[in-house]
Amino acid sequence: MKIAASKFVPFLITGGLCALGLEGILRVWASASSPVAAVLKVQRESSSRPFLPDSRLGIRPNPEYPGHDSMGFRNALALERADIVVLGDSQTYGSGVEREQAWPERLAQLSSLRVYNMAYPSYGPAHHLMLLEEALALSPQLVIATLYAGNDLFDCFQLAYCGEWAPELRNSEASVVDRVLDLESTSPLVSDIESAEGGDGSLRAFLSENSRLVGVLRSMRDTWRGTAWDRSLAGARLNPDRYACFERGTLRTVMTPSYRKIALNLDDARIHEGLRIAHDSMSAIARRCAESGTAFAVVLIPTKEYVFSTQLSKVEELGTVYGELIGLEGRMWEQTESFLTQEGIESIYALTALSSPLDQGIATYRESSDGHPNPRGQSCIAEAVQEVIAHAYPGMTPALGD
Repeated sequence: MKIAASKFVPFLITGGLCALGLEGILRVWASASSPVAAVLKVQRESSSRPFLPDSRLGIRPNPEYPGHDSMGFRNALALERADIVVLGDSQTYGSGVEREQAWPERLAQLSSLRVYNMAYPSYGPAHHLMLLEEALALSPQLVIATLYAGNDLFDCFQLAYCGEWAPELRNSEASVVDRVLDLESTSPLVSDIESAEGGDGSLRAFLSENSRLVGVLRSMRDTWRGTAWDRSLAGARLNPDRYACFERGTLRTVMTPSYRKIALNLDDARIHEGLRIAHDSMSAIARRCAESGTAFAVVLIPTKEYVFSTQLSKVEELGTVYGELIGLEGRMWEQTESFLTQEGIESIYALTALSSPLDQGIATYRESSDGHPNPRGQSCIAEAVQEVIAHAYPGMTPALGD
């Protein structure tokens, strides 16, 4: 027997009104109680936008965003003078850790030097080149740029080819540009990356960011699922093609080899172009720093997947895609280290710093699929950089004044 759809309309309207009413009650309750607000929090850091559009960089960090200084970067205060300026992406910005725990801040604590952090998520070496004059305006003794294997090649490609931000970075050979643009028009790289990353749909994302009712359901779900590791593991096992799980004694984490592989596939002309742009940008930064009498060094930051590969006798233990990713990243690092040596650019490879603690069962990353170093991992990078500074730049002393 068929039931007319119109008979369900009153139930749907009643259900919707009840949900809206409950949402309103929860919002009032959350506004009156901090503990309740913490439980029912929406999944966003602040109502203010963390970045603003920029005609050259694509985006620029917002000075009005909590935790940013008057120049928009993540520092306690904007400086007029710094001993060291650091250019980087989210690995250096310190996503997932407090500002004081990000490695540039830790470097300042270890060295007693004034370190100014000009890193921001989604930036790559091409962005660093565009920010260089702002960095040099602080009269630093040393400029440090970073290269993160996880997405910097894609970020460089995107800046040059996916808008009108920096078309001058495109290849001088028209045939290469045509090939890259043809690939991009057929299958946009950002779509492939977002698909592999598992991005949410727009409605789900909106509710997650705005609904207190969804916050209640999320809290109930998390309680039912158990610990953070239990939840990470359960999610990973539901998507074995997307995730790889590592568990050895006290060390455990979830990795995203499929996502990382797309952004490191040097056989893709777009990623290959991204690597060329990254190398050219570092070379241009080195020349400009030399002209200004400023020292220059590059910190090489591997992916979490590559760091954990040091704990495996065979990378294939975590699957074929994981093994392919490790091969691609190793190839990228080999080419990059060769390039930096040829250019005479000082480099600091953070692989050993991030992997050595794992030998003692000390985690440098979280148990979740988050690819950013945890506070201990951030300190490890700072310690490695400080060691090189102490040996390569022994005469560096704190600047006077602001």
